[in-house]
Amino acid sequence: MTDRHFRLGIADRVARLTLDQPARMNAMSPSFWRELDAILDTLQRDAPARALVLDATGKHFCAGMALEAFGSAIAPDESSAAARANIAPLLAGMQRTFDRLAELRMPVLAAIQGACIGGGVDRSARPTCATARAMRSSACRRSTSAWPPTSARCSGCRS
Repeated sequence: MTDRHFRLGIADRVARLTLDQPARMNAMSPSFWRELDAILDTLQRDAPARALVLDATGKHFCAGMALEAFGSAIAPDESSAAARANIAPLLAGMQRTFDRLAELRMPVLAAIQGACIGGGVDRSARPTCATARAMRSSACRRSTSAWPPTSARCSGCRS
């Protein structure tokens, strides 16, 4: 199995970033994070596209985090609060990668099929403000929950 998690294609100034590990249900492993960071760097720096579409191969969009992404940070060490807090820096780094999706200079759309679990939901819920405004419908505005979700809003947008 290849270590590559993504295929990136650009046509008519639209980038298509495809999760491409269907046998693993596109789970997010340690190499996933490094590869996604490099792709986001290229998209932001070189600006080869005006929009980004996230999609996936296989039956499911994403099975969430692959447990090996956590390494020893999730080892059952209850000896101290510091031992239990080992996971915090790891999660913060992963969250920064997802935050970069909202900071891209282009709208980001997610085309989800099948299951979208755990971190896959977080990744797909990071639309840019323009995308979030375009996605709102009257049904969303009438609901009791906010749209877009608070985590998907950027600091400079009131929508």
